[in-house]
Amino acid sequence: MEEQKEYTAKDFKSDQYVRWCPGCGDHSIVAVLQRAMATLGVPPHETVVISGIGCSSRFPYYVSTYGFHGIHGRANAIALLGRYLTLLSDHGAEYAVLTLSGGAKENVIPKESSVTLVLPAGITEAVRAAGADFTAQMKAEFGTADPGIRLQLTEEGCGEYNALDANSAERLRKALLLMPWGVQAMSMDVPGLVETSLNLGVAEMDEQEAILRFSIRSSVPSAKELLSCKLQTLTELLGGSVRFHGDYPAWTYARESALRDRCVAVYEAQYGAKPQIVAIHAGLECGILSGKIEGLDCISFGPNLLHVHTPNERADIASVARVWEYLKAILAYKV
Repeated sequence: MEEQKEYTAKDFKSDQYVRWCPGCGDHSIVAVLQRAMATLGVPPHETVVISGIGCSSRFPYYVSTYGFHGIHGRANAIALLGRYLTLLSDHGAEYAVLTLSGGAKENVIPKESSVTLVLPAGITEAVRAAGADFTAQMKAEFGTADPGIRLQLTEEGCGEYNALDANSAERLRKALLLMPWGVQAMSMDVPGLVETSLNLGVAEMDEQEAILRFSIRSSVPSAKELLSCKLQTLTELLGGSVRFHGDYPAWTYARESALRDRCVAVYEAQYGAKPQIVAIHAGLECGILSGKIEGLDCISFGPNLLHVHTPNERADIASVARVWEYLKAILAYKV
């Protein structure tokens, strides 16, 4: 009879640096998960961890099991309008666009959007068939990530309306259908790190124009410029124009960094352990400074912050003192 091995949390820890912000609650969660896996007694090679989107979903990288990391599988409600309008056209339903709206912030994936259509023949079988096909497709593609996804059709009555002409409506449909969104590239230097992405966050329309607002991010300047160029080219092909504002500077990962080496050495001397070196898909002041000072070698570190970007945000005061001592040691360090 084969004796069953007793596992410990260490058996389920991977060799990857944990790339979460210091103080993030995800650190404790992954530690609890590793202990729970050990308690189950299932070998690591017979275990799989599946995750979705967001920082917490880096779990598969931090446990020594099989894993699958789905990237930005959540539906973008604005982009899906392009799918629905295309299905209406495919089913032969005639329509004109009266209003368009969706999203609240450029950097937030929109969960709701709406379009008001003028249907000359009313809600016909073609309209209902397009709605049924759209619902089935969305459930198949996003049912796991967004189980509550749905299409709601509301009839508002008859009347005379000032809607987009057929050519403008067709160009809007193509824009909503073809505009890229979500993760575009993963980092080749840091496993699990998103390198380049964009979000179609806001859609609005008035009597003069329809506007789609995006947030574009990348840690590689040339990749961000290429993505911006693609957006501009596609928009111009559809007869529109592009305005860029609030540039999010890239901060490229440095494969070699003397400053980082110094900080690692000081940390090891102070605490007797290797520090966790992390990279995140976010914007920092280092991106602004490194873009203006050629050859700048920079890193970012600080105290433990809890519940960041919420009303409960707070700093761990004890960690502030440790960071101060650490900073003084870095400045005094001599090779």
